[in-house]
Amino acid sequence: MRTLTNNERLVMMTGGLMMVIGAGCYALSVVQGVMCWVYLAGALLYGGVQLRQRYEGDNFVIRRLRRMKLTANVFFVLAGVLMADSAYHFLAPLFTDWYTYLAYVYNKWVIPLLVAAMLEMYATHRMASELNKEEASDSSSGARGKEQGASSEQGARSKGQENSLPNTTTIVQISQTTKIRISQTAKRPNDQSPKRPNDQTTK
Repeated sequence: MRTLTNNERLVMMTGGLMMVIGAGCYALSVVQGVMCWVYLAGALLYGGVQLRQRYEGDNFVIRRLRRMKLTANVFFVLAGVLMADSAYHFLAPLFTDWYTYLAYVYNKWVIPLLVAAMLEMYATHRMASELNKEEASDSSSGARGKEQGASSEQGARSKGQENSLPNTTTIVQISQTTKIRISQTAKRPNDQSPKRPNDQTTK
């Protein structure tokens, strides 16, 4: 998951705070003509930052949860539009019957807001757990790779040491040949010394 910068986090927190203030004040009938736009601006800021937070992995569950969060952002914006319509009635000319407008559109901003809030809470909770699992699996695989690399290096070093050391049989053969040569050189003076003539027997 792409990590947000400090400025993006600040914008996201500001948007969420504006959404809470706007929805709360509008529900309490406090300056509804202004608070609807405050909420809508906060929803756009909040959703815009989440659009920039992309996931580049291959986990299907995380991708599905991210699509769920984007759907929640759409419902947040829709709630803001319906909130503004409840204050200014700019969608009323689209309906021929005033009662139909009152039944399906007027003051119905609470429904998409609740749907968006439930989707956002569920997706955020699940995504946090799935990202922790993915990070744990990546760290374990990296540790295994390091262990395998270290074991292969140790094996190569041991093989190099074995190849650099002389063979024990060769050492034994060399020592035996040197002993034989030393013994031969020690016997040569006795073999090459002139033989004494036999003593003549006295008559």
